[in-house]
Amino acid sequence: MKTLISTAALALLTANVAAAQSAYDPHAGHDHGDHAGHDHGDHAGHDHAGHDHGPVGDDHAGHDHSGLRGEHAGHDHGAHGGELDRFGNVRVETLLDHAGLHFWLTDASGRALPTERVRGVVAMRVEGSEKKYRYELSPTRDRDGRPEPLALPLNLGKVAGRRVAVAVRLDGVPGAGADEIVVRQTTRIVAPPAVGRPVRASSTDRTAVFAQAVCSVEDRRLGAMGTPWKVPVGDRAVFVCSEECARDVQADPAAFVAAASRDRIQ
Repeated sequence: MKTLISTAALALLTANVAAAQSAYDPHAGHDHGDHAGHDHGDHAGHDHAGHDHGPVGDDHAGHDHSGLRGEHAGHDHGAHGGELDRFGNVRVETLLDHAGLHFWLTDASGRALPTERVRGVVAMRVEGSEKKYRYELSPTRDRDGRPEPLALPLNLGKVAGRRVAVAVRLDGVPGAGADEIVVRQTTRIVAPPAVGRPVRASSTDRTAVFAQAVCSVEDRRLGAMGTPWKVPVGDRAVFVCSEECARDVQADPAAFVAAASRDRIQ
């Protein structure tokens, strides 16, 4: 599940994307160049029973023509439901689901680490496909200048029911020194949850509205246009500032639940 690689041992993982792919596929380099499901999503409804934790192997190794192999349990989970890896005093929680990839970095005591200087490379494969996808990770800020949690929004709901394997290299993680952190994970993607009828937020939603703080569609403060609207998405709720925004959430719930998670006050 995890690897701690020193700077002197980067034979398998150089600074380019193709090397990140080789971390889990010896035939990397034949990248098809397109990005699977590059969209926004949420991380609700994640099914940990579907985790597969073996390495992503050669399609012909061991006669596994899916390109993905290995399933075992026993891993730890973090506060957000993602898999938790330990690298010295650094903890990396990784959540892979139909919304894409989400990361939370903390020290050994659970204090959040700053991600302003963290960069990364993601190599991904989808069960049943020969294609190899690659992405770059970089920190982002919201319109108020607040750093957002490190994430790669992807609409993987399109491949629900299939396994998706990733190898992620993170650089510039505070506390890791000159070493690089590599996380590997394989998860069977669960379909996104159903969307309910939008309603006006009530007094019982006050805490949730405060926690989300910002409209997922307009990126403005909730309440700035009157009582917010609440859109149920599975066992979650997305709050927006207008009925028009609520319709946008209904049209693409995965995108806006991810935004709601991003804006939520930790």
